[in-house]
Amino acid sequence: MIAAWDILDPATGERLATHERYQKRDGRKAFRWKWHGDARPMPAMPLYRATLTGTNGAHGLAILCEGEKSADAVAARGTPAFGTVCGAAVTPGDDSLAPLLDFARVVLWADADEPGRAHMARIAARLAALGHGDIRMLEHGDEKHDAADFAGDAQAFANVLETARPHDLEIADGGEWPEPDALGNTDADLPPFPLDALTERLRRTVDEISRFSKVAPEGPAVAVLAAIAGVAGKGILIEEKPGLCHHPALFFLAIADPSERKSALLRPVRDILRGRVIASREAHEARHADAILRNEIRGRQLDAIRKTAKRDADPDELARQAAELRNAMETVPPALPLPVDDCTSQFLVRYMAAHGEEAFVLSPEGRNTLDQVLGRYTKGDFTDESVYLHGISGDPIGRGRVGNDPARPFEHVDLARPCLNVCVFVQPDKWRALLENGAMRDSGLVSRIAIVRMPRMAGTRFERAAELPLDDRALEGFRAAVDHIVRARELFDEPTTLTLSTDAAEARRSFHNEIESEIAGAFADHADTAGKAVTQAVKLAGVLHLADMDSGTAGNAITLETWQRAESLGRYFLTAAIAAARAGQESPTTAAARRILDRAHDMPDPFTARDVLRRGLSGLTDKGAVSEALEALADCGWIRPTLDRGRPTKRYQWHPAARADRKETAA
Repeated sequence: MIAAWDILDPATGERLATHERYQKRDGRKAFRWKWHGDARPMPAMPLYRATLTGTNGAHGLAILCEGEKSADAVAARGTPAFGTVCGAAVTPGDDSLAPLLDFARVVLWADADEPGRAHMARIAARLAALGHGDIRMLEHGDEKHDAADFAGDAQAFANVLETARPHDLEIADGGEWPEPDALGNTDADLPPFPLDALTERLRRTVDEISRFSKVAPEGPAVAVLAAIAGVAGKGILIEEKPGLCHHPALFFLAIADPSERKSALLRPVRDILRGRVIASREAHEARHADAILRNEIRGRQLDAIRKTAKRDADPDELARQAAELRNAMETVPPALPLPVDDCTSQFLVRYMAAHGEEAFVLSPEGRNTLDQVLGRYTKGDFTDESVYLHGISGDPIGRGRVGNDPARPFEHVDLARPCLNVCVFVQPDKWRALLENGAMRDSGLVSRIAIVRMPRMAGTRFERAAELPLDDRALEGFRAAVDHIVRARELFDEPTTLTLSTDAAEARRSFHNEIESEIAGAFADHADTAGKAVTQAVKLAGVLHLADMDSGTAGNAITLETWQRAESLGRYFLTAAIAAARAGQESPTTAAARRILDRAHDMPDPFTARDVLRRGLSGLTDKGAVSEALEALADCGWIRPTLDRGRPTKRYQWHPAARADRKETAA
């Protein structure tokens, strides 16, 4: 940690949270919140230095910057300064901006980039709506510069302030309209995915798929990690500590908006997997063809004994013959499982039973998978997550069902130590449905899910002339890793055990103790998720180790460097899971605003509150609820009031992104 800032309650001076800044190995910055009470949504967080309200009275000047570092730099020059703490993608709420109303003039010093300019433009619009009459916009320096980068003397600083221009309020009825914020707190303060934690060969694969498919790298990243885990399956054990081992069973879930080309990004990963596994299955069938045939013959002979036994036949003799046939059955190791897409939990159990107690679910549209988990296709009001929960944790699964075969009227499937890997892509509404289900939150499955939120790329995927096709050479490292794992599994019937080196084991213990110390503190509301973070990181360490092994590489010790990469991924997934859980627990107003947004395509443009009321949406049957929901949409930039001779009316205009087709399109 290189810096930390306390965020105080403006009314009481109470410390609400500490915003901590870290420096990553590649020099990039990362942030983390440490809460000193209940966590708050980012729009509700006070401004940094908000306790300075009234310092210069109603006739003074205040400067608002993006971030605490910039605010401190300006304040050091003797000017009242505040900082937003929510990140450029989020707009502070009206209560958070209220302290600025005590100042006669407010200068908004934007970071010199598009997100920074859009951030301050939205704040200016809210201040104007709150009645402030003197709002100035200031930007200085090269691209990516901010107030903290200004190095001039006092006179130069005064000259820069003179360049602040009055905010153009006419943007409320035209002109440039920044991209809207996500409703709620979905992406607030979520650090970037740690791509540098991937091995070099995985990173090359991810970068190439991202370039060719024009998708955010988070999607390909979880796809390749899941693929390595899925093909390793029960062929690998990872020792967390003496006496505690795990198969690399992981559940990756990528939250992606419609039209984010999920099928396109999965296709090269799935093609490599299927091609290699199919070749292995064909070789397996050829190697064991005779044994399989002999077993089938013995099975038919057993059936014949059951069906043709006469009443006067000696039961002991029949039992002896049956025992000889069973004992003569030859052991044939199961073939590697192919990735499956859309399947019921019943099929999944039988599929694992036929494939050595393992399976791999890989789907670009995981809606059906989550519907299965939520119990949509089960009788009665209960969920059906136990197969996924036990498959990830490695706990036994016992399932029985009534069959149609009179000889076997009841079938029981028992999986002693299943290994299930899952990688699915879902739209935000399905993730919210999972979180809103109380039984799912309590079951323990949600706490085991490694989540990424894919940034929206729709509207930015412009093509250039003579673009290169997918470069298969960039995928060679990933293909080689898959090939090595498959060949190792073909050679050895028993699983290979990976262990942590001495340094890696010590680092794991340190990570465990750090998490444990915060279970009753920062992670108190998400103790179950935090409690799974260390084991998840151990499994990821095994996956990264496998991804970097060549066919001639010996040694099964996971190095400290590999552990540090895995820990970086584990910290990200922990932060992402907590952020997604908080975002999924929406207020009634945010939920109502989302329902309006979901109906944008069949509303007029512009529209009125009356248009919303006529549709009779759930939770939107009175004017007050509609008004609050529309205000939430306006705060996030999804709608804006039109102007009638300079005065706002009750007519609203949709942001173009809201009117886009919200259904998944073919990539």
